[in-house]
Amino acid sequence: MSVPTQPDGRADGQTVDLEQVVELEMKLLDPNMRGDVEGVQPLLHDYYAEYAASGQVYDRRTALQAPVEDSTSSLTVDRLEAELLAPGVVLVTYRAHRSSRTSWRSSVWLLTEHGWQLRHQQATPIRD
Repeated sequence: MSVPTQPDGRADGQTVDLEQVVELEMKLLDPNMRGDVEGVQPLLHDYYAEYAASGQVYDRRTALQAPVEDSTSSLTVDRLEAELLAPGVVLVTYRAHRSSRTSWRSSVWLLTEHGWQLRHQQATPIRD
């Protein structure tokens, strides 16, 4: 997978594998993964916040309890970019399509003592 990056995956001499962060983001979009609380839990930061395209707001606890989207409705992603904002901070942005819904999404990932964790996610619906 080719991931456009800005800047070049380096900050203060630290090299970051942006593709690894993108892989984690894509993993969380998989309904089978989202249904695996034990698999998702380590990927969500303790102070995780999500602002869904529906207008719903989730914290870590409510996100882990939320029903999983219908797995028969496939999700596609385009315009994917990953950007190193600061040492240990990556922004992932993309457009997501599912059935008749399309949204812009942005996610902020932090490198913690537990590995990469999703700290913030925003989905903004795109109206036709």
